[in-house]
Amino acid sequence: MGKSGTRVFSVKIPTEVHLKKFAVAQLGAPIKLSNKNLFGTVILSLLQKPKMTVGINKQKTGSIQNKLKNEIICVAPFSIMKDVGTDLTSNQVIQINRLLDHLFIETLSLYVAKNTVATKRQKGIQDAIISFCELYQIVLDVDINYEALKKAEYRLRTGKKNNSFVCPFLN
Repeated sequence: MGKSGTRVFSVKIPTEVHLKKFAVAQLGAPIKLSNKNLFGTVILSLLQKPKMTVGINKQKTGSIQNKLKNEIICVAPFSIMKDVGTDLTSNQVIQINRLLDHLFIETLSLYVAKNTVATKRQKGIQDAIISFCELYQIVLDVDINYEALKKAEYRLRTGKKNNSFVCPFLN
């Protein structure tokens, strides 16, 4: 039952610690699936559509899935179950994680740009990344390492790999 007494079903999405913390900070816990937010819309559309693949071989898919040790819990009213399924394939889980990682890195990059001074750029970037992690309760070098965040922010800022997602465990 949801808080308002509405019956809900849940969908568990395996993910990495830092992406779970980011998603929960942005959308709350459990995340309510609806067409009122981008994440909910994407999940609902994946549950509705025929299963598709993302062009990753089975060995790489298995290696990616082994790194997804946490779960994001999402809930939706039972009333929409007639229109959607309740399961996600491993390829769909990878797609969702790519979306989350892309949103995470974009948010990090915007935060760094807003919180750095051009004259103290290098020190400012480090301080901004640390501050960003504190804001989202991400423990550096436990949930994700500092160098991975620094590289991802740099790639997005300089336009490198701007046509693909910047995801440390997918690249």
